[in-house]
Amino acid sequence: SITVVTVCYNVVNEIEKTILSVINQTYKNIEYIIIDGGSNDGTLNIINKYKDSLTVISEPDRGIYDAMNKGLMKANGQWINFMNAGDTFASNSVISNIFGCNESDLIKYDVIYGDCIVCISLGERYASVKKTFWNDKSIVPSKGFSHQSVFVRTEIAKLMPFNLKYKICADFDMMFRLYKTGHNFLYKNFAIAKYEVENGFSKKHAALALKENAMIIEEILKQRYDGMKNEKGEDVSPVFPKLVYVLYEHNCLKGGKYDYITKLATKCIQKRLQPSCISAKKMRENYDGNVFSPMGSSNFL
Repeated sequence: SITVVTVCYNVVNEIEKTILSVINQTYKNIEYIIIDGGSNDGTLNIINKYKDSLTVISEPDRGIYDAMNKGLMKANGQWINFMNAGDTFASNSVISNIFGCNESDLIKYDVIYGDCIVCISLGERYASVKKTFWNDKSIVPSKGFSHQSVFVRTEIAKLMPFNLKYKICADFDMMFRLYKTGHNFLYKNFAIAKYEVENGFSKKHAALALKENAMIIEEILKQRYDGMKNEKGEDVSPVFPKLVYVLYEHNCLKGGKYDYITKLATKCIQKRLQPSCISAKKMRENYDGNVFSPMGSSNFL
């Protein structure tokens, strides 16, 4: 059985398409839970039209991930998916395409993820999973897939609920913790979800999203470079979190500035510099909008 959880608050114009996307799945063994934050705009009227096909809880919460955790703890299905209000499954047969197989084919996996369709004002774009955070070797790895396109074994997810210190990126954090603790991921090379980007919560709070991403990537890089030593035998792994924060801080810069910072970060890794050489503060002090010379030397690169 599958549990799908939708969290919402005052989304009267968005919630119905999400509901229909779930209840019209050809796979019929679905438990659908909606956690509403106490909407007062007519959202509950829409939800109640389909009350025979879902369970709804409407009460104040402490944010998106608190609401998602409520849904998680209520879930009875073997697998769980979190489908945001306004987002949908890519087709009515998606869940059947994943779970219509023999259960033995999935027994060794704990997380199933796939591609997605990104919706923007100009149309739709197919987004395949090219890299994930565990095989993306770039200086700033990304999660690589959206939580709408993920199913997690419910009993495992309940042991690793969303960390409420994150307001936007707790789903990324959960995926990293699942991977770090040895759980197996299965990739499905078709679109699982369709989601809207331009008006999403993370887009509206882009600065916070960047900061939280950096916090999680800090942990990824600590693990990746754990034990790295310089020529003096000193541990240099603390260098990477600082690089990540600065890279993200300047992520929106145009022209060659971001490229320069990326090259700088790569060079730091190649030379295995000590953290004291490239502190974030020092990097900011030496950034004048055109030249980024953290060691006070134009010959650094």
